[in-house]
Amino acid sequence: MGKWTILFFFSVIHIVSFVSPRSAQEAPVETKPNLSGETVSKPADTLLPGKLRIQGMLQVRGISAQRDSSFSNGHRDFNSVDANFRRVRLGTNYRAQNWGFALNLRLEDLINFPNTKERKNANGTVTDVSVKTDGGILQSGYFWFQFPVSWVRATIGQFKTPFQREQLANANRLALPERAYGTYLLPRYDIGGMIELEPLKMISQEHSKYIILSLAATNGKGSSLNGVGNKQVLTSYNTTDTPLLISPQLSWRIEFNPFGGILKDGKDAGWTEGEEIFYRETKLSIGFAGVQTKELSTLDQLNPQIRGVSPLNLEIQQTTPSNGTGIGPNSKPIGITGVPLDQTGTFRPSFGFGAHTYDFTFTTHGLYASGAYTSSYGAASLGTVSYTGTLGYSIPMGHTILLPLVRYDRIWGDFNEDQKLEPYENLQAWWFGFDLFLKRNDLKIQIFYKEQHDSLGKHMYTGTPYDSHDGTLYLQLQGAFDAEISTK
Repeated sequence: MGKWTILFFFSVIHIVSFVSPRSAQEAPVETKPNLSGETVSKPADTLLPGKLRIQGMLQVRGISAQRDSSFSNGHRDFNSVDANFRRVRLGTNYRAQNWGFALNLRLEDLINFPNTKERKNANGTVTDVSVKTDGGILQSGYFWFQFPVSWVRATIGQFKTPFQREQLANANRLALPERAYGTYLLPRYDIGGMIELEPLKMISQEHSKYIILSLAATNGKGSSLNGVGNKQVLTSYNTTDTPLLISPQLSWRIEFNPFGGILKDGKDAGWTEGEEIFYRETKLSIGFAGVQTKELSTLDQLNPQIRGVSPLNLEIQQTTPSNGTGIGPNSKPIGITGVPLDQTGTFRPSFGFGAHTYDFTFTTHGLYASGAYTSSYGAASLGTVSYTGTLGYSIPMGHTILLPLVRYDRIWGDFNEDQKLEPYENLQAWWFGFDLFLKRNDLKIQIFYKEQHDSLGKHMYTGTPYDSHDGTLYLQLQGAFDAEISTK
C-alpha cells in the first residue's frame, strides 16, 4: 500500500497548489472612492464563477402481491395494497472551472420510526438493548478536481464504487422499479479516493469519451446507509467485540463506448445510463470491472421479500481478527481445521473477497438491450454468481415515450454455508411491464409484474420447501427536477 499512500499524498499537494492560485487570480476586485475622493481597491464579495444545481426526486408506489409476499397479509393473493415512498432524494452540486463538489441526501428512511435491538448471550438472556436507526441520510458527498492535463480527474469523499453498471446508474434513470439481484453483492457507496482517466483525450477531443478508466481505493466499510455505522472512517468498528479491520477496498472499471456517448448541445457528454433510451441512434456501452479486499468488513444481504424469510447473506463478513483463532461464540459449524467456518485461524488468516463483472447496454432505432454477469471469489465469498438480461422497445407517442420491457434475473450461491447448493439458494425472477415517460425521466410512470421462483416457502406441517407464491405487481409514479443556477 506504500505506492497508494505516496500517490495520494502528492495528488493532494498538486490539487491544492493548482486550485488555490487560480481561485485567487480569478477573484474580481471592486474599486470604491473613499471620503477624500481617493480610489481604494476592495475585494468584491462575489462567489467563484461556476454553476450551482439543485436536484430532487420523489417516487411513490403502490404494491399488491400474492399471499406469501411481505406485501400481503397472507389471506389470499392480491387482496391488499401497500403504498409507500420508495425513494425521496434531495441533492446539490457546484461546478467551477476545474473543481466542484456534490452533496446528496436519502430522505425516505426518515419516515421510519427507530426500533430497539436486543443482544442475547448463549443462554438467550438479553445482555444489551440499543436503539436501531437507519444509519443516517448522507448518500454521497465528495469533491472533484480536474487536473491541468484535462483527461485526469480526482474524486475524494463518499461516492459510488466503480463496479457494476446498474449500481452506478442514478435511481431516477432506472429502467425497472428495482435493481437486479447482483447489485446487492457490494455496498453502492464507500468513502475514499478515485481517479478517472480519459486516455483518448490526449489524441482526439472528439473521441475522448470512447474509453473511460476508473480506479478507486476506499475504506471498504460502505456508506453510513449500508456500512457498519455512522462513523465511516477506516478504523471504525461497531462494538468492543468486533475486530479492527483496516484493509482498504480496491476497485476498478473500464468502459468502452465505441459509438461515443450521449450528445448534448452537439457535444459528446459521455455515457449517462438511462439517457440512451431517448435517442434513436445506435449506441453501445461495454463495461469490465473488479473489486478486491483482504478483509471483508461489510455484510451485504438480499431480501427476497417473503413473509417469515430472513434476508440472505451474500458473503461472509469477517468478525474476528486477522491471523487469529477467533473470538466469541461461533455461529457456524466447525470445519475440518477445528475452527468455526465464520472465524479466522491458521488455515484462514483473513476473509478476503473479490468480484468481477461484465455488463453492457445497447440501443438502436428504439430497440433496447442490457445485461450483466457478476461472480465472486475468496474466503469471504459464498460462490455467489448472478446474471441478468433486459430487452425492450421504445415507442414514441407524441411528446411521450412508451417502453415495454422484459427482464430475466438470477442469482445463486451457498448462502447457508453448508458446502452445497440447495434449491432455495437459487433465486430467479421474471419482470414484465412498461415505462411511460411523460416528460423524460422527470415525470415517469412504471407498471411492472415480478414473478419470482425461489423454493423459499415451507409447508406449515411437513416443512417441505416449495416455490413461494410471491408474484408482485408494482405501480410507481416518479417526479424529478434539476434546476441550474449560475453564480457568475
